[in-house]
This record gives sequence, structure tokens and C-alpha cells, in this order.
Amino acid sequence: MSQTKCQVLILQLFDFGIDFELDFLGLIQWSRPKILLIDHDIDYFDIQDGVFTSFKSKEYALISRNAKNMTEDKSLASPLFENA
Repeated sequence: MSQTKCQVLILQLFDFGIDFELDFLGLIQWSRPKILLIDHDIDYFDIQDGVFTSFKSKEYALISRNAKNMTEDKSLASPLFENA
């Protein structure tokens, strides 16, 4: 059994213009949001043994990569980008 806690950082840049005569600052254009960072923490627990399960480094890297890819896919399909 595993539990994954994820954080996704979305970046959206914008351009703005300044009119010094009117003392006006206006947004000109928003960029498309991008995923800047996916940070995840995975805990593995063996319910039968009641202890944390150990993995070889290659196994952990594969599980970690799969968790990151799944998080990215779920983030792209979620309203995160609309709300950014």
C-alpha cells in the first residue's frame, strides 16, 4: 500500500503596460499556464507486516517516476490551469 502527497506549482506570466501620463498600469497579455514543479512524497506501508516496505533504488525510481507522471496527467485534466 502506498500514500502519495503531491504539490503542483503552476506558473503564469503576464505582460503589462504603463501609461505615465494617466498613471495607469494595465495587463496586456497573459501567457498560457505551465507546470513549473511537481513535488511528491511517497510512503509505502505493508499492512500485513505492519512495517514500512523497503525497495531497491531502481524500483523506487520507477515508482516515483510513475507517481510524478500520474500527478502531471491528473493536473493537466483538472481545473488547476483554469484557476491559475
